[in-house]
Amino acid sequence: MSVLREFYDNRDRKLEHYDQMVEKISMVEQKLNLSEQKKNRLEHELGVARQETNIVREEKDRQIQKLLEHIRKNEPDFKLNCSSQKFST
Repeated sequence: MSVLREFYDNRDRKLEHYDQMVEKISMVEQKLNLSEQKKNRLEHELGVARQETNIVREEKDRQIQKLLEHIRKNEPDFKLNCSSQKFST
């Protein structure tokens, strides 16, 4: 009878260990899912930030272009020396 009892005890321990492992796996999968959601949210926020940066950069370029056109139109003798970053007239 002790052999049978040992067999069932061993089986019960293995089932308990199996249940614990299933629970751990489930918790890890939940953490992974949350991490994936966070990663996706951060990637979306990064994309939005990049779009906003591009919009600001384009607006800045547009304003610089308008200013240069205004300068060329109203002050034809004005020259921009790009090599030394100095303005000369």
